[in-house]
Amino acid sequence: MTNYGNKTPTSPEQTLGVEKIVEICQRHQLREEAIEKVFEILSDWEVLDGNQEAKIQVGAYIAGPDPQREKILLALTKISMEFMCKRLGI
Repeated sequence: MTNYGNKTPTSPEQTLGVEKIVEICQRHQLREEAIEKVFEILSDWEVLDGNQEAKIQVGAYIAGPDPQREKILLALTKISMEFMCKRLGI
């Protein structure tokens, strides 16, 4: 199994944990390459704090023509929702 996660953990990695993010990706039936893209996107999102439109554009760009593009974006949405709920304590 691949060692997922970024060298500098992203906010979602710190809040949810790498295992939870991988679990969400697996629930969306992502292959290893697609899970790696999710972590790449999360890393890029760190510098786009609060700019939701840019985050969507970055996610779509990195997902590119991957056959699992829609699943990648759905997994990212779920990760974002769980991250936000945990940060807000709801």
